[in-house]
Amino acid sequence: MIPEKELAVLKELRRDARKTLTAISKNTNIPISTVSLILNRLEKGLINKFVTFLDFSSRGYFKVHFFVKDKVPENNFLMSNRHLNSCYRLKGNCDYFLECFFRTFKELQEFKEELGAYYSIQEECHVLEEIKLEGFLN
Repeated sequence: MIPEKELAVLKELRRDARKTLTAISKNTNIPISTVSLILNRLEKGLINKFVTFLDFSSRGYFKVHFFVKDKVPENNFLMSNRHLNSCYRLKGNCDYFLECFFRTFKELQEFKEELGAYYSIQEECHVLEEIKLEGFLN
């Protein structure tokens, strides 16, 4: 369980990770010194990294999700592919969930052909709109 003060600081960081300690302190009613201590503790344990979320669609990319099963174990296709943004290992009917970005349908088709050599594509979903992104603990 995350202590109440840590949770309050985390929620502020999830809304805007660039907030100053002063702003976080003001919004949470936690003293700046305590916010600083909490942030240091979180950076050593709970916080993996601070990231920027990009709007790939504004640069002409579209997102496609794949659910796939292994055909050929121990290959480096996914780790070295430039279209792959995220990869999750699953338990259930599929082995992996892939989040990929493409500029053209030709790129998508070439990726699928190469992917098919290593994995059995169970489902392909084109993302039309992101309804909620990174909403947990907000």
